Amino acid sequence: MTSSIENSLINLAREKLGHKIDQSRLDDIVSIATDLQHEYHYETLEDFLSELKKLSSNHPIWLRLINRITVGETYFFRNSYHFHALRYSVLPELIQKRRNAEFKYLNIWSAGCSTGEEPYSIAMLLTELLPDIDDWTITILATDINETSLQKARSGIYRSNSFRSETPPYLVHRYFNQEGSNYVLDERIKRMVTFNTLNLVTAPYPSFATRTMHQDIILCRNVTIYFDAKTTKQIVDGFFESLASMGWLVVGHSEPSYATYQDLQTRNYENAIFYQKLDLIPESIHQVPVSKRVTIAEKPTPKPIAPSTEEIWQALNREDWLVARHLIDNRIASGDTSAVTHYLEGLFAFYTMDLPLAFAALRRALYCDPKFIIAHFMMGEIHARQGQMLDAQQRWRKAQQLTQTLDPNVQLTGQEDITVELLRELIANRLGVSIV
Repeated sequence: MTSSIENSLINLAREKLGHKIDQSRLDDIVSIATDLQHEYHYETLEDFLSELKKLSSNHPIWLRLINRITVGETYFFRNSYHFHALRYSVLPELIQKRRNAEFKYLNIWSAGCSTGEEPYSIAMLLTELLPDIDDWTITILATDINETSLQKARSGIYRSNSFRSETPPYLVHRYFNQEGSNYVLDERIKRMVTFNTLNLVTAPYPSFATRTMHQDIILCRNVTIYFDAKTTKQIVDGFFESLASMGWLVVGHSEPSYATYQDLQTRNYENAIFYQKLDLIPESIHQVPVSKRVTIAEKPTPKPIAPSTEEIWQALNREDWLVARHLIDNRIASGDTSAVTHYLEGLFAFYTMDLPLAFAALRRALYCDPKFIIAHFMMGEIHARQGQMLDAQQRWRKAQQLTQTLDPNVQLTGQEDITVELLRELIANRLGVSIV
């Protein structure tokens, strides 16, 4: 019979982490909670749990508990059927589409990455598939709630238990150097992956702050099996919003029923089921003249009221492209041709893959305000996706220079969730340098 202490721990883990604690592990978790109670000098375990409830899940005490509660078992190329579908179907199609559009970029998110075997497997796979990989802008984001696991992932040092029968031996020989009982990952592969701490239950996504926007592929395998149905639906809804149009969600075989993924199109492969977000970008969206676009409103007026930046941001974040286009056009038609307005139009065009329009709009923004920091950064993104890396680096360094005298906590003009500090981190990541 479950005690009141055990019930309190179960409820706390569900509330803070979304996790269901397995009955077989309750004694171990109660034991470490008791150790922490004594370490932090609480008179009773009940007092400690009462205080624990008030703390955020990123507090050091919670992080100690998380290391016990979240035990991730993984290895390189786990579930070969998933990687077969990625290698021979999903990625080649996506890569060819980007080549045809001369738009060489990929965004991939490994959510619940544990000790890093999954995102590094993706990095190896892309290296095998892209002979011109240096011409591509590839972002592989790997997140987990367990900071201890992430520290191991960042080290890139593994033992033999990270390689199983599904791990292709030739890739082990190609991308690892054996040093005694350790296998040290090739630096080229390590540099392709960015590891961040993220709580799927409480963190905001999609968001620039968590770098989770407009993902081509999200892998979240054997993670939501630890969550209840309500929490799982909340997470999947967040993934849906984080995916780019025609983006892919890859989950484990033991994940919840298909009803959880009803907003996504089911795609069947050999012994694997993937989910795809249908294209939300109408083919003709960029072909409608501005004078016609503003008539989308139910009651158009000769001079539309200028929508707020927040309204436009909300439409962009939920990928409601027709509404976003309409709001931007109404803002322009109202006479607002400020740098922010041009920037928002450029961002809209960037997200809907119209690079010429994005470039032109951002140039107009910089004409209005040559010190518009985030516009310089986004110009760099456009250059990078066109393979023009020298031009991209020039733009990123310009944005970096403009942030030097600013307070790190200041929010950037035109961008709802990027601070100066976060932009500096993004630029350092793009330039492949450390922040000092």
